[in-house]
Amino acid sequence: MRNDLKEHTQDSVYYNRHLWNAFWTASRLLLQREADGEGIKDMRSFKSVILDTEEVNKYEGTCVPLECAVCRVKLDKPLMSKKGMVYHFVGSIDMHTEFKVVSPQDFKVKAGIKGVRVNYAYLEGDYLYLSKCTPCIKVIAVFNDFSTTNTKGSCSILDSEIGIPDYLIEGSLSLAKQHLLPTLSKAYDHTQNKNTLT
Repeated sequence: MRNDLKEHTQDSVYYNRHLWNAFWTASRLLLQREADGEGIKDMRSFKSVILDTEEVNKYEGTCVPLECAVCRVKLDKPLMSKKGMVYHFVGSIDMHTEFKVVSPQDFKVKAGIKGVRVNYAYLEGDYLYLSKCTPCIKVIAVFNDFSTTNTKGSCSILDSEIGIPDYLIEGSLSLAKQHLLPTLSKAYDHTQNKNTLT
């Protein structure tokens, strides 16, 4: 990408992290568009995380003098589409219990129906609220945050894999370059860099 932008000299205005971020943002946008359509088929785009649940009082911090325990888990910035959270699986680690993520309005209606064997969850703010408590859950989703997708053992965020299908790579590069070109309006420096140490 740096070569295509003709920004491979020492006077480049782009840091590696800036270029990486432009590609990351473009890849998330294309994945979001794909999720809005037929859905994401390539499992490389999904990351698996295991999270501890916590039981909290639903009415804590409000004027309602009642107690109602609900189960929730903190979830770092999942990718959202028009259909909601982009995920493959939310449930127990052994995959015996599965949760269907719906809107808060649908959760209120569907979780209240007696005799339904489906477990529901809804996303509100940074938390995923569950209709059934389990000690911890596994979430396989597309995330929009670097920290969630960064692989262990990496020295830098630039070492982590983006996880995008091969057929979207060219489109992501093109979109990232289109985003970067308007910021590339500097005059070329014809003088050589001087070594100030001599």
